[in-house]
Amino acid sequence: MIKRNLKKIIMILFIVIFGIFFIDSYMSTGVEEDFFTDIYLYLWNGNLNIVFLLVFLAIFHELCVMDSYKKIYNHFDRYVITRIGYKNFYKKEFSTICLKSFCYYYLLHGIMLLYCLVRYGYRTSTNIELFKYQLFSSNPLTNLILFIIISSFGLMILNYFIFSLSSFVKNIYLYRFTSIALLFITILVSNIFSIIIQNLFESTELIKTIGQSLMVTSLLQPGMGFMMYGFLNFSIAAIIYIILTITAISIAIKYRMEYDG
Repeated sequence: MIKRNLKKIIMILFIVIFGIFFIDSYMSTGVEEDFFTDIYLYLWNGNLNIVFLLVFLAIFHELCVMDSYKKIYNHFDRYVITRIGYKNFYKKEFSTICLKSFCYYYLLHGIMLLYCLVRYGYRTSTNIELFKYQLFSSNPLTNLILFIIISSFGLMILNYFIFSLSSFVKNIYLYRFTSIALLFITILVSNIFSIIIQNLFESTELIKTIGQSLMVTSLLQPGMGFMMYGFLNFSIAAIIYIILTITAISIAIKYRMEYDG
C-alpha cells in the first residue's frame, strides 16, 4: 500500500515539475503578455505543448485507469466480478475512476496554480483585446475557473472511455499507451472530418472548431484550437465520447459474460 501510494505521489510530483519547467521556459523567452491567466493556460495549450500533453495523458492513465483495468485480468478479482455481475462492476468502477480523475486533476491544478501565484503573482488587464485565451468568457479569472472545471469533466469522460476499451486490449503494456494512441488517431480522423465539413460549409473558425471536436484535446483543452468556442467544442466532444463509451461498455459486458461463462 505504501509503495503504491509513493509511486502515485512521485508521478504527481513529476508532472508538476515538468509543467513548471514549461511555464518557466515560456516566461524566460521574454513574452510581452505577463498576465497570470495567459501564463497558466499556455501550459494547457496542446498546440504549443504537445510534450506536456503526452506526459499528462500517460501519467493520468496510470493514476486513474490502470487499477481498474488490472481487476479484469486478475483471477481473484474476475471471480468476484462474475459473482456481482459485470454491469455492477462497470458502475462501481465508473465511480472510482471519476473520483480519482477529479482528485488528482484538482490536486495538480492546485499545486501549479499556487506556484504561479507565488512566483509570478496575479496580473491581468481590463483590456479584453489583450486577453488571449477567451475560451469561455471574456473575464480572465472566470475563464480560468471554467476551464479547470469543464476540463475536469472532460478528463473523467476520457478516462472512462479508455476503461471501456479494457476488454478489447488484453496486453497490459499496449493498454498503457491507449490514451496516447487515441490522441494521434483522433487528430488524424478529426482533420479528415474537418476538411469534409469545411468543403460542405463556409470555412470559418466556428466550423473548424466543430470539425476538431473528435479530438481528445476537445475534452481536455476545449476551445484551445482557436482560443474560443470552448462550450461548443466541449459539448460536441462530450456527446461523441459518451455515446462511444456506452457502446463499448455494452459490447464489453456481452463479451465478458460469454467469455467467463
